[in-house]
Amino acid sequence: MTTERIEEIQEEIEEIKENRAKAVGKNEEIEKRWKKDYQVDSLEAAETLSYKTEKEVKALKEKEDEIETEIEELLDEMEE
Repeated sequence: MTTERIEEIQEEIEEIKENRAKAVGKNEEIEKRWKKDYQVDSLEAAETLSYKTEKEVKALKEKEDEIETEIEELLDEMEE
């Protein structure tokens, strides 16, 4: 029984090592993509870029809403 359990543990350890290696590989690929596509080289830089982009999207949406409102008002005036 002890030998079987040791073998099971060894298999679990190997599986963990394989999964860890895959995770490390994924992280490396993500970092390469950040560098290539967005010129960022760390998680912090990616988060900063994401925050700035979200802020820009929000500002542009607000501007779009303002313009749409203005257009609607102008159309209403034209109908009168």
